[in-house]
Amino acid sequence: MSQQLPYSCGAIEPLLSGYLDEELTQQESQQVRIHLASCPSCQQQLTDLTAIQGALRSELPQITDKERVMAIVNDKPSLWMQRFGWLLLLITILPLSAYGAYVFWLDTGVPVWVKWVVSGFWLGLIVLFLSVARQRLIAAKTDRYKRVQL
Repeated sequence: MSQQLPYSCGAIEPLLSGYLDEELTQQESQQVRIHLASCPSCQQQLTDLTAIQGALRSELPQITDKERVMAIVNDKPSLWMQRFGWLLLLITILPLSAYGAYVFWLDTGVPVWVKWVVSGFWLGLIVLFLSVARQRLIAAKTDRYKRVQL
């Protein structure tokens, strides 16, 4: 090259990807534009990066079948199995928790203050869970976006 470039290729090449994605500051973008105007090598690199970006975007799967997606989301057997699983979990956890608390309170090796602290912790968690569950049920009944299709 007979002409002296204002910025070296080594300084501009790391900026090309950001230039392509429009992530550079105004000053950096201007430096890249000035350099590209007079450097065929960096112009070719930018062209290659643009081609790679286009190829990657075309390879991404496009979900266009909205009915198929909604059928998967609203699948009745899956919803019933999920509800049954939660019910089964609650049915088994409640008696086990009650038995564990009963045995814990009858254990003479644990100091009474520890029993109260541990019981307070678990009671606090239960109250928090119930309050969140109540809020979710109320919100589900009054949710104005419930029928919005994706």
